[in-house]
Amino acid sequence: GKRRAVYIVWAGLAAEVITLLLIGLDYIQPPLSPEHQELFERVFSPQVRIVLASIIAYLVSQHHDVWAFWKWKEITRGKYLWIRNNASTMVSQLIDTILFTTIAFYGLVSINELLNMIFSLWLFKVIIALLDTPFVYLGVTLVRKYVEQKSMLLGLISSRDIVKEDYATSCI
Repeated sequence: GKRRAVYIVWAGLAAEVITLLLIGLDYIQPPLSPEHQELFERVFSPQVRIVLASIIAYLVSQHHDVWAFWKWKEITRGKYLWIRNNASTMVSQLIDTILFTTIAFYGLVSINELLNMIFSLWLFKVIIALLDTPFVYLGVTLVRKYVEQKSMLLGLISSRDIVKEDYATSCI
């Protein structure tokens, strides 16, 4: 359900923060060799900016995605899973792409290149979102079967009862 989705967003954020902290720990260690320190900083300096961009974009876009998915569920009265999935994902990925690309690369590339990166990355994400729709339906079907089997084993429903798509999607 919605609470579980928000929990997963925060768990993902925690993983990104841990990554940032590990990179930061490497910075405060004395260098093994001064000549290698410059190379280390050249490789990992942009990483801090990229990880921070990733954290901010992830947090904002994923919270939007959870909110939008449930808002679309409300609007469609629990129907049209493909609309809920794609509409929430496409807008959230646009938010993610704009935030990440701008924070990570603003000032390092021209505005034209930045806009090109945003459009290209978002278009790629839209294509992936459209391609994942059958897998979303497969996931709902598998969850529905699992819930039905568990419920029948526990005697909560009979074999003629049907678990609604709404319940199955709330389990995902």
